[in-house]
Amino acid sequence: MRTPSLIALVGLLSLASGARAAPSEELFTTTAPSNRSSPATRPAEPTTRPADRPPTVDDGIRETITLLRGEGEEKEKKKAGAADERSDIAAAEASLQALLEEGRARVEERAVAWPERARRKGLRWVGLVAGERAGDADREPTRGFLEFLGKTSGLDTAASAETMTPAELEAAEVPPALVHVSGRAELPLDGATARRIRAYIDAGGLLLGDASDPHRRRTLEVLAGAMYPERSLEPVPASDEVFRVPHPLESGAAPRNGRAGARVLGVRGDGRWLILLFPGSLNEAWAGNHPEMDRDRARRFGVNVLLHAYRNAPAP
Repeated sequence: MRTPSLIALVGLLSLASGARAAPSEELFTTTAPSNRSSPATRPAEPTTRPADRPPTVDDGIRETITLLRGEGEEKEKKKAGAADERSDIAAAEASLQALLEEGRARVEERAVAWPERARRKGLRWVGLVAGERAGDADREPTRGFLEFLGKTSGLDTAASAETMTPAELEAAEVPPALVHVSGRAELPLDGATARRIRAYIDAGGLLLGDASDPHRRRTLEVLAGAMYPERSLEPVPASDEVFRVPHPLESGAAPRNGRAGARVLGVRGDGRWLILLFPGSLNEAWAGNHPEMDRDRARRFGVNVLLHAYRNAPAP
């Protein structure tokens, strides 16, 4: 006959055995099965392991995949950052190269031997006009060009442009090295005007005209023919010093659209240019307001032409 204590011990062992089996059964089933013969349904795999459950092999695989993905994303970010850094370095190098070229151009410009007249008296820009008040509209567009001229030449330069009539030009004790007929200036096509301007040119001066439209171009061509019937207008070659010294202009100084006839023309004599016709308005280009002109190119062309004029003008 069994003792009561032995019976109680057997019962406790049975209860403990049943308690251990219960979690195992819950692990593989979502609900209590209504029929023992039906297979258990496996739940969807969790993306993260519950804190109260011991890790499994699947948990380790999932965590490793997550870690590798994070490392890959970090590498991609570093690659993108390196590409941006290389782009920034290239932009900085380009900016430094541009500054270097600009500085070199200024050094070359300062090294150019401007004549004694220019170094002693300074540089000036004179607009040729028909009457005393006709030049008012031409006084304002040249300020930026004159600032550029002063900086690149290193010489004293007038702060604004002057204006003179043909009669004043004839009477000037020290005539300017160059006179500019802008796109807004109107000159009478008469014998007195042609005679006065030719006398100025024959004495060593240079006439620069803006052929800003077909009418202006034709007017200047007629004036050039009246002054120098024995000579003709010709295209200025790309190798000429007005395109090379001190500022090289590889594509000339023509408008950007490259329209037909957009070339600098000139009348040449005695080893220099007597007349130059620019295909556009220099004043508008210098002010940065011309839709077809490059401002810096036009400024450099102006410096080149002025240097050419000073080199060939007689000493006062």
